[in-house]
Amino acid sequence: MSEAPNLTYLISGLEIGGAEIGMARLLDGIPEDELDVTVVALDGGERTVVPDIPDHVDLVDLRIENKLFVHKLSPLIPILRETDILLGSIYHAEIVARLFDLVIPVDTLLTWAHNTQFKTMMRRWVDKFTIGRCDAVLADSEAVATMLVERQGVDPEKIWTVPIAGLSIDEYDRPSVLLQSLDYSVVGGGPLEHIGEGTIVIGTVGTLSAAKNHDAILEVASRLTDRKVHFAIAGDGPRREELVDEAVERGLANISFLGRIDSVPEFLSAVDIYFQPSHYEGLCITVLEAMAARKPIIASTAGEIPRNVRDGKEGFIADPEDIEAYVEAIETLLDDPKLRSQFGESSRQRVVERYSQETLVERFWDVLEKTYFFDDR
Repeated sequence: MSEAPNLTYLISGLEIGGAEIGMARLLDGIPEDELDVTVVALDGGERTVVPDIPDHVDLVDLRIENKLFVHKLSPLIPILRETDILLGSIYHAEIVARLFDLVIPVDTLLTWAHNTQFKTMMRRWVDKFTIGRCDAVLADSEAVATMLVERQGVDPEKIWTVPIAGLSIDEYDRPSVLLQSLDYSVVGGGPLEHIGEGTIVIGTVGTLSAAKNHDAILEVASRLTDRKVHFAIAGDGPRREELVDEAVERGLANISFLGRIDSVPEFLSAVDIYFQPSHYEGLCITVLEAMAARKPIIASTAGEIPRNVRDGKEGFIADPEDIEAYVEAIETLLDDPKLRSQFGESSRQRVVERYSQETLVERFWDVLEKTYFFDDR
């Protein structure tokens, strides 16, 4: 290749989340001389994923806090005029990418699809109306790919399933530690120093939003106050204050809110069981990270989770609202350490086979080979 193609990776934000982490891992796995990459964020927010983005990648933060301020998109114009491949990720950036391609066409237009559900019917309609402009749509799971065909009417020939996890598997090889030994500041719930010896820690990581269904975790915790178990919730988000207040009102001393954490692998090293009762998900990278860390999983049927966590093999799966099933699953694992270990080893093997960084890069490169013509390759 005489000159590396210009890839503009347009993303809604730069705060840590599944799509943002996946982007960083993908770009880290692509050799510097293969693509000239610019990441453009509509609003970087606290930019917590930036340290994970390779140094050779150019970064532009438009800081458009109000998505209606379309005039602030003008810095995109000179960037797109030099762009060969435009890739949009997360809803607002996906729509902007498609609409800008009407004005400044690029050689190859790609957008991700990360979830099986849309927040509103209007969002679904806008997505359906604009998605036809894409040369390819990257579904981050089989469940999302199915949704694109059945609900959005996307041509199956344009859909590529590219699991965005991109895990560096070795990062999750850590010895088990006590949760209270980690340097975490509790932002609500019971203090970590009150966790007794021999207590089983049930952990979860994610944005504190309605989609993640933390209400189920609080309800399950309320039914297990007589067991040596502690629920550790990592993450921040719009529901934090509401959830903390509810835990206090219910007197739940067996639950802690840790706020945003710097290292998921570190957190998982202190977890015995991973719990993800989400209402909806796409691939759900946090479940895959827990599997990489050899954790048994208790999770909902949302998105791709049931395809990765086989009920009775890597953990237990239940409907998001089935509290009784969650309680029964946890009690089963509390009483059977051998089963916890068995599920954890099966989890690790499944992730190694499907969701490594190498697999992510290979699948993404397959898309480029089919949608963008490298004259000198």
